[in-house]
Amino acid sequence: MSAVAALTDARLKVEGLNIEPGTDDHLRASHLMLRAYVEAAYQIAARAEGSFAPPFRDGLFVERVTPPLAASTTTASETPSGPTLGKTIEKYLAERLPSWSLKTRRKEAAILRLFAEVVGSDSRMMTIGLTDVVRLKDILRRLPANHSKLWPGVPVAEVVERPNLPAAMSTTTLNTYLSKTGGFLRWCASHGLTGARLDVAGLKLKASGKAKERRDPFSVDQLRAIFAGPLYTGCLGPRYRFWPGTERIRDDARFWAPLIGLYSGARLGEICGLRVADVAEIDGVPVLNIRETDERDLKTTGSRRMVPIHARLLDVGLLEYAATLKAKREARLFPELRVRSDGYISDEISRWFSRGLKRLEAKTPKTSFHSFRHNFSDALKMAGVPGDRRRAIMGWTSRDMDESTYGGSTPGAGFSLATLKADVDRVAYPLDWGHLTR
Repeated sequence: MSAVAALTDARLKVEGLNIEPGTDDHLRASHLMLRAYVEAAYQIAARAEGSFAPPFRDGLFVERVTPPLAASTTTASETPSGPTLGKTIEKYLAERLPSWSLKTRRKEAAILRLFAEVVGSDSRMMTIGLTDVVRLKDILRRLPANHSKLWPGVPVAEVVERPNLPAAMSTTTLNTYLSKTGGFLRWCASHGLTGARLDVAGLKLKASGKAKERRDPFSVDQLRAIFAGPLYTGCLGPRYRFWPGTERIRDDARFWAPLIGLYSGARLGEICGLRVADVAEIDGVPVLNIRETDERDLKTTGSRRMVPIHARLLDVGLLEYAATLKAKREARLFPELRVRSDGYISDEISRWFSRGLKRLEAKTPKTSFHSFRHNFSDALKMAGVPGDRRRAIMGWTSRDMDESTYGGSTPGAGFSLATLKADVDRVAYPLDWGHLTR
């Protein structure tokens, strides 16, 4: 009970209560705290699965539920009829879940769970209006992105009032919450569940600067630090890939992901989610088949594409690596990576690579793994590849994405893979690859 007692002491301090440790009252308080945490764990698990009004399992809490943020001002005789927000969210998710990946399911459920918490799961749909979305936005502007990990089970209304909070979620994340909530409300309107169609687009925040200003390509010096460093020339071991040593490890995502990123422009999530069958040969051209799978969502519909495999990746042995996995009957190209409970597969590599950049003294505020995509885009442009074919290779779907993010709407269509292969092979960097070529 020591851990529970410590949590109890912390909660008693927050509530301004002074109960001497070791006394019967303190023991009872610790027992109640334990029951509360068990109940909270059950509630969180149930809501993660899409149940927005799960019954309380512990009778202690049945009559002690904190009212929702949106307290009703109507009398019993004036109470609106119709479905509640919680039940409507459950219906919406049940209809949409079959077409979503695990990652999307978790994300959508979390966003709508927060909306239900702010508005109140028992609120009737016909009473929900734009002011409720505005209240959600006000909460989001103060809410840290990792609030559920820092304060599990704590209502967001309490979280945002705490002093010295970490930085609030990014503008991009906030706008995603509003966009997903807006999508749910449009569905409600089309099913006649709300009084009017609610347009939340005007509530979104304007990002501070163009996306291009938030990410830079790696400089030549940074690329040399990465690809002429211990990761590719010899390291201390599997856990010490950025420390100089004699081990040469080539059979996992840590070896291949940066190379594939640099020579295909693929996003990290697209790379980590590749399946062995995605390394294929079509019309005589070796390609990476970037497509949606259970482990990987795609950013946009245009992100689905065939990317010819660069000659450098062939020289280093990508096809042989895939063939080895196929012989072992492995399904995924990087079977050592694990899909998190929220559906993400790339976070492990993202964090590892960021730490590695710092170890190599190659980290800057505006560079990350995604910088490889900018390097590849710039290299295509410098090689004189026309814009429509660049869009086909990169999987762009809008003019804004091309011009403002990568310096360039629809992805190019009608190009042969042989043509795109020639374009990809024109990408070159001033790097020495002799230590990698088989």
